[in-house]
Amino acid sequence: MTASVDKLPRVASFDLPSMASGLLTKSLPLEFFCNFSISSGAGCVVGRIVAWLAVIVVIFSLFACGGGGSGGSIASPSAGISSQPSDVSVVQGNAANFSVIATGNGLSYQWQISLDLGVSWGNISGATSSSFNISSTLITDNGKRYRVVVTASNGSNVTSSAATLAVLAATVAPAITVQPASQSVVEPAPANFSVTATGTSLAYQWQSCGDSLPTCALWNDITNATTATFSLTTTSVATNNGQRYRVVVSNTAGSATSNAVTLNVSASSAPGFSAQPTNVSVTAPSVATFTVTITGSPVPTIQWQTSIDGGINWSNIAGATSSSFSTPATSVSDSGKRYRAIATNSVSVTTSNAATLTVNPTPVIPSFGTQPTSASVTEGQPAGFTVAVNGTPTPSVQWQLSSNSGSTWSNINGATALTFSIPSTTFSSNGTQYRAVASNTAGSANSNAATLTVVALPGKTWQAAALLENDNTGEAVTPQVAFNENGDGVAVWVQTDNSGKYTVRASRYSTVSGWTAPTIIVNTVVPAIDIHDAQKPQVVIDSSGIATVIWNEGDSFFSNIWASRSSGGNAWSVPDLVDGPVVQSTFATREPRLAVDSNGVVMAVWERDAGQNGVTVWSSRYTSSWDAPVLIGSGNPNITEPLPRIAMDAAGNAFVVWMQYENGVSNLPIYANVYRVGSGWVGEGRISDAASAAQYQSVTTCGNGNAFAVWTNLAAGVNTIWANRYVAGTGWTTPAIIQSTTAAHQSFSPQVACDSLGNAIAVWHQFDGATSTTNIYANRYVAGTGWGQDTLLETSNSINASNPQIDMDGSGNAIAVWGQGAIFYNKYVSGTGWGSAVTVEPSNPQGGNAVFPQVSVNSGGSALVVWQRDGGFGSGTVFSVWANSYR
Repeated sequence: MTASVDKLPRVASFDLPSMASGLLTKSLPLEFFCNFSISSGAGCVVGRIVAWLAVIVVIFSLFACGGGGSGGSIASPSAGISSQPSDVSVVQGNAANFSVIATGNGLSYQWQISLDLGVSWGNISGATSSSFNISSTLITDNGKRYRVVVTASNGSNVTSSAATLAVLAATVAPAITVQPASQSVVEPAPANFSVTATGTSLAYQWQSCGDSLPTCALWNDITNATTATFSLTTTSVATNNGQRYRVVVSNTAGSATSNAVTLNVSASSAPGFSAQPTNVSVTAPSVATFTVTITGSPVPTIQWQTSIDGGINWSNIAGATSSSFSTPATSVSDSGKRYRAIATNSVSVTTSNAATLTVNPTPVIPSFGTQPTSASVTEGQPAGFTVAVNGTPTPSVQWQLSSNSGSTWSNINGATALTFSIPSTTFSSNGTQYRAVASNTAGSANSNAATLTVVALPGKTWQAAALLENDNTGEAVTPQVAFNENGDGVAVWVQTDNSGKYTVRASRYSTVSGWTAPTIIVNTVVPAIDIHDAQKPQVVIDSSGIATVIWNEGDSFFSNIWASRSSGGNAWSVPDLVDGPVVQSTFATREPRLAVDSNGVVMAVWERDAGQNGVTVWSSRYTSSWDAPVLIGSGNPNITEPLPRIAMDAAGNAFVVWMQYENGVSNLPIYANVYRVGSGWVGEGRISDAASAAQYQSVTTCGNGNAFAVWTNLAAGVNTIWANRYVAGTGWTTPAIIQSTTAAHQSFSPQVACDSLGNAIAVWHQFDGATSTTNIYANRYVAGTGWGQDTLLETSNSINASNPQIDMDGSGNAIAVWGQGAIFYNKYVSGTGWGSAVTVEPSNPQGGNAVFPQVSVNSGGSALVVWQRDGGFGSGTVFSVWANSYR
């Protein structure tokens, strides 16, 4: 028989099943009672009845032991906590667990979280058991608080204490992101090394090299160097220079070692100035800048100072601490201020030189307070023009000349004073105009033009011949002469002295006082025993009266080129060696020639003979000194005498011609080279035809960049005169014969001159087969037309006429001279033609022959002639030098 326990009668108000469930579950399970049944059905029912009866007995026992209250009922236990949740500390990523142990019947749980240190709490969804687990913590969970609310079945509840979650960051191994850098300092400056590293809870240990540098196999820890930065408060060369350092960064995850770096310590030095400030001149209101370059170690600081009392007191300039200092905009009142720099480092203080500021007033364009006035003088008298100028800064003055009624103007060399003077006027200057140009930084202004009127004297004539060398004991030969537009002249020659050697002699000429006594130009550069004969002197004179003479003079081995200069009177400079090394040359130098331009620039040419290595042509210019020689003619090993000749125009353009073999020795043409101002030498080239056998070349300029060259050309056994013309901007034209009387004639020694309009005259001596004598011929080139016909300048056939020379004045008139026993001349008058041959030397005071005349005509038409006379070869007679003037 079975019975249901649910149908058992209840006692009083007790709910027996619920009252007993706790007891039964904490003692023996109900199934225990069922096990005593023989059969599973009836036995289990009996067991359950027995169980219920046991419960009832217990309950009544409880009441009997002191239980009971009002109404005699039993109380249900309230919620309580016997073990609180504890704080938890974990490493990021690990799990965290909170738990509680509670008492009471029918307990339920709700875990809560606070993010604000327990001020406010919120339920955690799903966290309803006696423990709460976080499977993987985040660093952001650090500091969160947790608690649990426990509720019993009777509705009572209790809240646990709060537990804190501490989440520790995961340990990260060290890594160096910025390496320490090597340092360079000047003792005793500090040195600092630093490192930047990543990782958790890093520790630092700096180390220094513990064995030989720079190997550093052993490293020593540096005491107390345990931060990311290591500092040395002072350094020294002896202790620290070259030392190496590194740092080891570590934590529990490992370590990282930095690169090794080097500390370079250099010795200190006092400040110095390798570049001092210099004086500065500006125009108001310009800014002035002063600059220094400093030395010293450590690098010095700079402080600029200024003084307004001439350097007695100085004051610092605020903010002026760099190597350059620029003033504010200046005024005239700042002129005279001084500036200096103070350089300072740890060693000492050094002061620079003082520099002075000059402030010029604002420029004012020049003007003329006094204009030049026209002048009228008689030929040979002086003339002058004067101006007064205004302007700021004070203007410079340059006088100019116009020969074409003011259409064009050219500077007068050296004429830079307020007054321009002409010591001796010539008729060729009649009608010329003069003006002054005043210039400063503000601009320039031209004065009015003043006209010079020169009244001509009665016709020019030859004066009495003069004997230039006065001792009559030594042979005087190879005279040369030069004459300028102001009437200043100079003659040079060589003459034997008491030792039998030839030396250079010179005599100056003026229209007022005539010729001076000869002066020996003594070569004192080398010992007299090493100086041998002087030969072939040449001379030029510029418009200021400065004369230059050049010659070749032998030493113990070879000849050299020498030059001397004179600014007037009998004083000549110590000779300059133009070319040749004086002692044991590897070449000989000879045949020098000279030319001068309107600015006084002198150019020389000569030949070098290097024996089997050939003869070459060289040049040098003199401005304030002689330039190094320049090769202008490459020469040929077969030629022995190229005989260079030179001419120079007023602007400084030069033309040089010489002989030079081509194709071995089969022909001997004329070569030329041209010097262009601003460009230099243009390069050598042949100007005669390819089959020429040429000699006796001559060259002249026309003053407008054009030139003529003439020479003797041998073809089919006949020597004829040829010419070529140089055209500015084009070059040399085609060579052409200029001699029309060629049959059975032999022509030699051509010379040529040219006027400013480009008209030229060539002269030469020519053998007349019918009379067996030589005569003087001339031909004239007319600009735009060409060469004309030969003209016979003398008709005497009793004695040979030879070695003609020619020169022209500024109006196109020419004087030709030659030797014919005596010295003869013929004059070409522009627009009229040639006159008759007349002797320059009316009488023959010494006998013998007058030979090798040289003539120089100035722009006014006056002339000087010098020549050599042989004295008749009688007893006690010697070669002498004579001169005459045409005025």
